[in-house]
Formats: sequence, structure tokens, C-alpha cells
Amino acid sequence: MNDTRPSILIVEDEGVIALDIRATLGRLGYTVPAAVATGSEAIARVEELRPDVVLMDIHLRGEMDGVEAARAIRDRFGVPVIYLTAFADPATLQRARITEPFGYLLKPFEERELHIVIEMALQRHDLQRRLQESERWLAATLRSLGDTIIATDAQWHIRFMNPAAEQLTGWSAPEAAGRTLSDVLRVSLPSEPRALSTPR
Repeated sequence: MNDTRPSILIVEDEGVIALDIRATLGRLGYTVPAAVATGSEAIARVEELRPDVVLMDIHLRGEMDGVEAARAIRDRFGVPVIYLTAFADPATLQRARITEPFGYLLKPFEERELHIVIEMALQRHDLQRRLQESERWLAATLRSLGDTIIATDAQWHIRFMNPAAEQLTGWSAPEAAGRTLSDVLRVSLPSEPRALSTPR
């Protein structure tokens, strides 16, 4: 029988703290397939185990700190990372923010805080996954239509073109992306198009 409980990878270089976190996660109903102490180990174990969440200490011993490891995990595997830290200077926090973490926990933290931040990360990741699936489905549908479709943002910058639009305009979708509609589609307009109003 498969274990359907969310799996959490612990990345913590203090052995006693890692054991305590593992015990806490067990009480909360999560599985912990591994606890590792370095960034390179974390990347290797995420590739092998594909956990649902990674709890990542920002300050790790070795050549790769937690921020670098989190960036690699996000870019290569899309697994949500929650940072653990006792203290971080503003420069480190800024680096951490760029990796788009799913949460922060300040050590020492309470069991309830850990539970809340993990559940929020799981929910947010699930919503993102479903949104990405919907976007892929919509894009595939629009690409398959024979009609010419060009989608723009509120300032008339092109966000999407299907193959029929590429054929009509002579532009490929990647080349047209970000350009204004009037750059790509030669149309006769009495005046410059106004920015689209956004719904309130």
C-alpha cells in the first residue's frame, strides 16, 4: 500500500536539530524520506526522492549554502522550499527572496508554526501546478485552432500568438512576444489604440 502522506526532505547541518525536526514532522503526520546536511546532497536527494516539500536551512556548511541549493531545486525540479534560519543578514535574505521560497521559519519555531507553513506551501504549490496545467491546456487548444489568435496585455504588448497568427503576420511567436500589436500586425487605425481598461 502506497504512503499518501506528504513527504518532507530536511536539509539541516546540525544533527540534533535535524533529529528534532524529523520527530516533529512524524508527529504531524508527514513522512521524512531523508535528512541531509549539505546543499549538494539536497539536490541529489530531491532528484532521487522527489519530496513534496524541502525544509532548507539557509546557512549550510560547505561550498553551497541553502539559497544556492534552493535555487537549483526550484529551477530543476519545481519542488517548493521552506527556509529555516536562526538569523540572516539583509543581503542573504534578499538572495533568498529571489528564489521564490514557499515560506520562512525562524529558529526556534513551534510545532504549530511548522505545520501551518508546510500546509500553506503544499496548498500554494498545488494551486500553482493546477494553474500551469490549465495554462498549458489553454495554449494547446489555442494553438490547434485554425483561426488567427493574438493575445495582448492591457498595453497591447503581445503575450501569445497561435500558428495561424504567425503565418498571417510573418512573425514567430517568440519573436513577437513583448512587442506591441502595431509592430507585428499592420492594420489601418484612425488613431493609436488606447490601453485596455482593467476590471476593478
